[in-house]
Amino acid sequence: MHRRTYIASKPGRIISALRNAGSLSPLVLMDEIDKLDTSRGSPSSALLEVLDPEQNRAFVDRYLELDVDLSNVLWVATANEKDTIPGPLQDRMEFIHFREYTLEERQKILSNYILPKVTTDYKIDTLPIEWADETLEDLATIKQVRQIEQKVRRLLRVAATNIYAYEHSKQTINKEFAQSILKDQSPKKNLIGFCREEL
Repeated sequence: MHRRTYIASKPGRIISALRNAGSLSPLVLMDEIDKLDTSRGSPSSALLEVLDPEQNRAFVDRYLELDVDLSNVLWVATANEKDTIPGPLQDRMEFIHFREYTLEERQKILSNYILPKVTTDYKIDTLPIEWADETLEDLATIKQVRQIEQKVRRLLRVAATNIYAYEHSKQTINKEFAQSILKDQSPKKNLIGFCREEL
């Protein structure tokens, strides 16, 4: 939160969320609350004020300099690890535990969601790129779906570059190809602009 006198000041995240929702009683999702960034002050202290029903009726945004009643907001937070959430925050939460995806579920997510999504994002639906079954099986063993998508994106970037820049007739993403690309963590160079996001 910034005071109005600061250059480029603006309302904090909480007030911005209420403004975007257009309501004082929305559902607000806080993603990965177990990864609080402590390099800029103490976010857990601010969250205590937001989540504590004894305090959140008079939440003060330094930009607005007004009390805002947050008591009607439904807060939902996600986390991968409960142990890294500060104890005082845990005391103000109700936890719902979900089991991790099974191997079969991750295989379906990879085939039915991640691959179509990434090829559409990169606009390479029509490129002659083939996936070896063993590569898809290896990717599905990764337990975090987000990491699976990151690796798929990296593999498809290189595969598309081989076709566009090096004029390969097609690219098969087999186990050897995947291992050679994924083990190389050096900065990516000579990439072409075929995708929407920054490579």
